[in-house]
Amino acid sequence: MEQRPSSPESQGRSSWHMLVSSLYGIGANVVVIPEAAKGDPERAAKTIERLAEQTNYPHHVIAEYGDQSMGEATNVYIAVLSRIAITSSQIVQLGNQRTARNALLLDLQSAEFGNIRLLGLHLSDGIEEARIDQATSVREHIERARQDHRELIVAGDFNAMHRGDLRAHILRSSPVRWTAHHMPSQKLQSITSRLSGMAEGIALDMILRASVIDADPHHRSTTTPKMRDLPDWIPSVRLAQIDHILHTDGLTPSEYRIHPDGGSDHRPVSVSVRKTS
Repeated sequence: MEQRPSSPESQGRSSWHMLVSSLYGIGANVVVIPEAAKGDPERAAKTIERLAEQTNYPHHVIAEYGDQSMGEATNVYIAVLSRIAITSSQIVQLGNQRTARNALLLDLQSAEFGNIRLLGLHLSDGIEEARIDQATSVREHIERARQDHRELIVAGDFNAMHRGDLRAHILRSSPVRWTAHHMPSQKLQSITSRLSGMAEGIALDMILRASVIDADPHHRSTTTPKMRDLPDWIPSVRLAQIDHILHTDGLTPSEYRIHPDGGSDHRPVSVSVRKTS
């Protein structure tokens, strides 16, 4: 899921109450929050710790990331909340020096699943070239998991669509690119232009060719234009699939779900997995 926690005292859309309710509604054993916090590191850590405690997640990890090529602030954080024991965790860098962005690499262990590796990420929402650099690093982690004989789940906000999907073809078409430059506000121009770039789908295709599988074979849309800083009249209509749960072929997914609007422009997604017999 992708929803940055507001302060516990906040009200309305994107409020603390909506986030907590959404987490309880999903009921997942492991949650990746690609954009979990912004701001002061100590305050961000305390916010995620409080969220984990209030939603009964005994284990959590957090990492700061930033994409320097897009001029983003570095005090943005990705978090993983888990009810399954985390036996190891590390912050790993995706991309090269110019496009570097941190992700979380965890080993999880339970009596039911044994050992499973998780790569939680948030790829650049800027240019496709940055996502391609980061995708190269993701492929390396997929290969390393294979060498370590570990099943792997790669989950988060990829900011990339399946290149062959009809929606992706439409969103990267010339009419849409023209429209992006003629939207009534700079904010809408930026959103439409970035969405058109995400429709290129090259970065996601690179990752999938490393022999991982999308848990949703139907490639249903997960993100909407209803961002927290846009007018209330913007509809919460799902337009594109840029949030993905990918897995190696030793895992079998079931019960893939796209959950109701929880106050973010990204709908939470969840899936049950088991080791393939």
